[in-house]
Amino acid sequence: MWEQSENPDAISRSDIWIHAYEAKKKKGSEEVVEDPEIVKQVKQKRAEQEPSQTPSLKDDAVAQVLGPDPRGRVRGLGFGAVPSKLEYQTKVGSKVANLEKQVSNQAQNMVSQSQEIERLKEVVATLLARSEKERNNHVSL
Repeated sequence: MWEQSENPDAISRSDIWIHAYEAKKKKGSEEVVEDPEIVKQVKQKRAEQEPSQTPSLKDDAVAQVLGPDPRGRVRGLGFGAVPSKLEYQTKVGSKVANLEKQVSNQAQNMVSQSQEIERLKEVVATLLARSEKERNNHVSL
């Protein structure tokens, strides 16, 4: 799922939870996974959320439908996933995205400033040539 996504950071817990449900369903697993109505509700809640919005674990689609996670655990993300670790990773991820955006903006500014410098060099060269030409005309008179 991570490899197939254009933006792996945009994959939410709801996406992972639904993907796992559908994978078990496709395999024809004998184990009872989840009530299809619950999955439908999670999909509906996820669709209602804005794509740019990254909800916290407390108010994402899975938490809205299934209720709060058991203390110290996170549903749908496997062993080792704890709320504090995931909240920290989310904050760090958003900071990294903001910094990448700032770097991109600064790079664009540098390109436009370089173009402006080149344009000004051409203007100065033109003015110098014109000044030199006028000086030569005055000297020859």
